[in-house]
Parts: sequence; C-alpha cells; structure tokens
Amino acid sequence: MKVWDFLKTFLLPVHMVKYKSMNLAIAIGIFVISAFLLGLPVSQNRVINENDIRNNYNYRVLEQIPDEPQINNVIAELVRKELAVVDGRELKSSVMGEVGYYINQIEFEADGVRKVLVFVIDLFDVEKVYLDQEEVFFNPLKRFTVDEFPYVENVEYYLLMLSSDALYFQAHPWGTDRLNKTHQGRVLKTVSNKIYYQNNIPDFRFTIDNPTENGYQIGGYILEQLIIGNANAIKLKSFSLAFLIGLFFTLITVIILWVFFRKNGIMKKFKEYYNIAAIASLPITLVFFILLWFFPVLLNIYIYVFSLFYLVCLAAINNTEDLV
Repeated sequence: MKVWDFLKTFLLPVHMVKYKSMNLAIAIGIFVISAFLLGLPVSQNRVINENDIRNNYNYRVLEQIPDEPQINNVIAELVRKELAVVDGRELKSSVMGEVGYYINQIEFEADGVRKVLVFVIDLFDVEKVYLDQEEVFFNPLKRFTVDEFPYVENVEYYLLMLSSDALYFQAHPWGTDRLNKTHQGRVLKTVSNKIYYQNNIPDFRFTIDNPTENGYQIGGYILEQLIIGNANAIKLKSFSLAFLIGLFFTLITVIILWVFFRKNGIMKKFKEYYNIAAIASLPITLVFFILLWFFPVLLNIYIYVFSLFYLVCLAAINNTEDLV
C-alpha cells in the first residue's frame, strides 16, 4: 500500500502537485538523469549496430579479399604510406607529407561476380577545406559515380577512402540505384558510410604485420574499424539527441504551456511548472528506458508522449482549486 501511495505522487496530479515548490536544482537534476537514461539503451545496443554492417552484403567485400600475391603487394604499398591518425582527429602520412593523393585498386571474384575495390588516399588541409578555401582531391559524389565507373555486367565497384578527417566506405557508385540492376538476386543500391576519426576511431592506423604476406587481412581490420566507429558515432548521436530532447525540447514545452496556463490557471510561477514537468517526466522516462532497449526508434516520439501527459497533468492541476 505504501508503495502505491508513493507511486501515485508521480502519476496522479492530485498527488503530484505537492512537488511544485521543490528546489529547482532537483528538477534540473531529474531532467539531466532522464536524458542520460534515454540515451543509454540506444548507445549500448552494439549487437544491432554491429549486425547492420557485418551481416550486410555490401560490406562482405572487405572479408572476401583473397590471399593473392598481386593483391598483397597493392595493400603492402598502401601500408608503406605509414598512415596513422595524429592527436585523435587527423590522418597523416610520414611518407606523403601534409597533403597528398593516391589511388589504386584490386580485383577478385566472389559471390559469382567480379569485385573491384578502389583504394583512395586523400590528404588535405582540413582547415582550408572546412572553410571552403580549398576542395578535396577526391569527392565521391563527383568521382565515384556511374559516369566515372560505368556499369559492367557482373562487376561491382567498391570504394575505400582514407581521407584526412574520416574513413569512408562506399558500395556501388552514385547513380547505381536508378539503373535497377541485380546480381544474384540482390538489387544493387549505393551504400556509404563515413566515420570521422575524432571521437569515433581516434587510434586508427592503416597497418598490418608483414603486409606482403598478410595484406589481404586488412579488409577484416577495416571492417572492425567501421563497426567500432559506427557504434561510437551512434552512441554520440544518441546521447546528443537524448539530451536535446530531455533538456531543451522539454524546456520549450514547459515555457509554452506556462505561457498558456499562467493567465487563467491557479499556478503562476515558472518554477512551479518546471517542477511539475520534472515529476511528470519520471514515469514516461522509465517506460521509454525499457522500450528503447528493444525499439530505439521510439526515442523520436518521447517528447510527444511527455508533452501530452504533462498537458493532462497541468489541466487537472490548474482546474482544481483545492489542489494548490
């Protein structure tokens, strides 16, 4: 019975109203913790994030690189460029210098088709490119297209680009979708994945032991880096979105409803509305914390569910004089 009485204070406006005068710092703390709880399930769902890549046909090419002398020699040449991320954010080469461009490719048979994996190294002045003072050497949107790599029956093109700021992988040139081509029953569609080194794979190095013998194994390493980087990127995005929703959007909702209710409602102070919002968010956050482990996309509707429940609570409180 005592447990239910306690729970009622977070569910029913008649009991919730007693928190309207609590310390504002507590309310802020509730929203911060709620935002963290919302971001945790999505960010920790590594199995789903990993399977999105590992079980995807378009990424299979990286694990299919065969152990052939010619292929190992191409990869060994790439390894000799000594590419490594410096200061956790920028890829540099002690061989190519600050700025440089290199392109090569390997070809092999797999899945009943000819696969062409194009390697590009694009080292540029990051600051100048970001400020639009210079352009990158290799822009996939312009250079890795069906115009530059025309469709050939039973041939698939892939791109692995090592640029100054990111590791970039693309399956099938831009423009492939409109061709409506299929290989072995699979519709060819362009898939791209850009993983920035900073915060995602800050220790990335393009290297492998004894590349002239083991060069083919670089594909497995790149796949793992894409998986790790993708998981870290999703983690960062999920927490950023959760804090945006849990702190900023809820604040906007409180302000709007405070302006709407304060003139004719019983509660007048913004602090009262914010405190009630914090209490109202607790049951909603708990429910979403559980659901998000299984349905991460539900994070997008959290603010709507919270706003509706909060609106109902405010309407009940402000229209019942003996509550305040």
